[in-house]
Amino acid sequence: MNDHPRFFSPAETARRLNVSTKALRLYETLGLVEPLRTHTGWRTYGPGQMARLHQMLALKSLGVPLKRIAELLDDRLADLDAILRLQEAAFRSRIAGDRRRLELLASVRRRLADGETLSVDDLIHLTRDTVMGISKTHDAFAIEGEAMAVIEAAGFHPLVVEIPPETNENHWHDFDSIIFILEGELVVIEAESGETLACGPGSRIDFPRGILHHERHQGYRALVGFSIDPTTFKGPMNMPPEAWAD
Repeated sequence: MNDHPRFFSPAETARRLNVSTKALRLYETLGLVEPLRTHTGWRTYGPGQMARLHQMLALKSLGVPLKRIAELLDDRLADLDAILRLQEAAFRSRIAGDRRRLELLASVRRRLADGETLSVDDLIHLTRDTVMGISKTHDAFAIEGEAMAVIEAAGFHPLVVEIPPETNENHWHDFDSIIFILEGELVVIEAESGETLACGPGSRIDFPRGILHHERHQGYRALVGFSIDPTTFKGPMNMPPEAWAD
């Protein structure tokens, strides 16, 4: 039996843990893991680093943002159970939203089976409830240049924004947008489903036009892609629910 500790290169570590080497660099930059160095200066991952990565990836699989994971692993945030309760509530709201969408689809299928024809309003409602929605991608980018490339490829207008802490009321946007979180954390709550999305550094959030939602956060910095030129805004960015007209 070989009791000698094993050490792995970044490429081998990434392959074994099913992550990218770019993700390992991001985790290192955020202070989540500190690889060892060989005598020639190459990064290497031993038992301690692998255990740390296991803890980090386990928390990440629960939806905990990377910044919160760093705080938890460094014991700067004492109440882990409180964070897990928040994540549990987020998952339950997501399940509730999916259940509501399934019920709507089943209802529409029954109407079609009975020979009904869907009106334009029915189709709009069906699309907004089952197709459109705010979506989040964890670890969508490691460096700002990657996010900028996505925005440019979409033909959107990029703008770096710094938003102070706030909790706002339900509203919607009269444009599509892509948000790449650079610093801080943005929590978005969809009004109709109650689904909660917690988005930390490296996350991407896609906002289709007209989705009713509100936000709460302690301030964040983001690179945002707007479907319209933000310099041409003539009204408020956050439109009240009663202003919706299509």
